[in-house]
Amino acid sequence: MVPKNERIGLASDREKSFEGLRNAVTKRMRYLEFLAWFRGWVSRKDLMERFDIGPTAASSDFTIYSDAYPNNLRYDLKKKRYVSTLEFAPAFRHNLGRALQSLSSAIDDDARSDTEVPIPVAPCPSIQRELDPAVVATICRSISTRSEIIANYTSMSSGDKARTLVPLALLSDGFQWRVRCFDRAQSRHGFRDYMLARFGVIEQGFWESGRDISLRNDPQWSNYVCLEFAPHPKAQYRPAVLSSYDFDDQEVLRVNVRVAEVGYLLRQWPVDVTESALLSSNAYQLHLTNSLQVRKIVNDVAQNEWVFDSLAAEQTELAELNGR
Repeated sequence: MVPKNERIGLASDREKSFEGLRNAVTKRMRYLEFLAWFRGWVSRKDLMERFDIGPTAASSDFTIYSDAYPNNLRYDLKKKRYVSTLEFAPAFRHNLGRALQSLSSAIDDDARSDTEVPIPVAPCPSIQRELDPAVVATICRSISTRSEIIANYTSMSSGDKARTLVPLALLSDGFQWRVRCFDRAQSRHGFRDYMLARFGVIEQGFWESGRDISLRNDPQWSNYVCLEFAPHPKAQYRPAVLSSYDFDDQEVLRVNVRVAEVGYLLRQWPVDVTESALLSSNAYQLHLTNSLQVRKIVNDVAQNEWVFDSLAAEQTELAELNGR
């Protein structure tokens, strides 16, 4: 295989290689390369079915790509498709997150045999309720048009209740989608997150009826805090932790995050937020080394126990129970 530094150098010149091509053709070049690199082979049929083009156009695409990168593909006469070579060096920068998602959903219903699906994928099942498209569309429109919504929302503290909200932004913790809103009934601390799955009856108010509300006035959204992680001090195999996350040369992982997102991030990853790393490294691979600093910044801005204090209290109690 081509050394990493050479692949990066090649990728940096990708626009020069395909300059002058129409955007539609460049997209086909990228898809062609994606399949060849991640799946190991690609055929004219792939391009024809994905982009609804004829065999002549598909053949032309392969000619263009092969002329630009003659060492990337070779034609397999027996299987009538192009396969990637050992010297393969990508011309495009591919988003690996999207690539893995594409591979996990690329099972061909018309596959003739198991060999047509070369990469078995087992995505973790979701237990969330399916989102209502009408709810999501109304919220997105309201954000775009700076409008209020009048909606029934079921919360853990007050149950089902009608609310007048101003949707401002969408956010996801990797598992659930939420919308950042201003609640007209909560003048002091009106900026909050609402789970999309918990909305019931919803209707959009007049256009620009929420124009007086801005994310600039939301302190949890506007203020950031730097979370500093280190491998958990009790970790038996520290190199395994270091290889799993994007640590710097000082073995510190720094993440700048909005105060509004702190609670989600710390609950999503295996992080021990107790000041003295009280928990077991079997369950918690990371330790938040600047826990006191983060708590102060979050509490000065958020005035919301859930964001940090409740998690720290839960973990301290858990450590005490395990120590008995």
